[in-house]
Amino acid sequence: MLQEDIEEAYRLLNEVSINKSGINHLIRTLTHLTKHHIEVENLVSFIDVSMSPSVFEPLHPHQIEELELVQRPIRLQRLNEENREISCITSPIMVDGKVYGIISSWDEENDHIEADLAILERASSSLAIEYMRKKVKYEIEIKYKSDFFRSLLKEIT
Repeated sequence: MLQEDIEEAYRLLNEVSINKSGINHLIRTLTHLTKHHIEVENLVSFIDVSMSPSVFEPLHPHQIEELELVQRPIRLQRLNEENREISCITSPIMVDGKVYGIISSWDEENDHIEADLAILERASSSLAIEYMRKKVKYEIEIKYKSDFFRSLLKEIT
């Protein structure tokens, strides 16, 4: 892949991000760009992102710690639903230094190229912004609910 191809991939990812087309559209775009299987997994409960069930077993805590430490895409061995190890490129979706989700890319027939790493890194950054938006929205909702109940309790007492 040439530098122009990577720049075109970045432009497409930016369009998907700006248009807020949803995670499924992002997955289709990433699959098209990398020519590999793509899966996005949510690791936090307060962000409601509708995704199909994962084809992989959940990450082990030491794998999540490794992703938090390196904060970029890395190659991991993941177990699929048949308990078979699959080599994946796994990119963390980082918010405030914590892994909130991951993007996994795999292909049992073709290996990843350097451009795939760059594309996955850009995609995880785009998703981190979306996760941050959802986190802020959640925190504001919690604050309003807390303030509402606090004022109700004050009126009762």
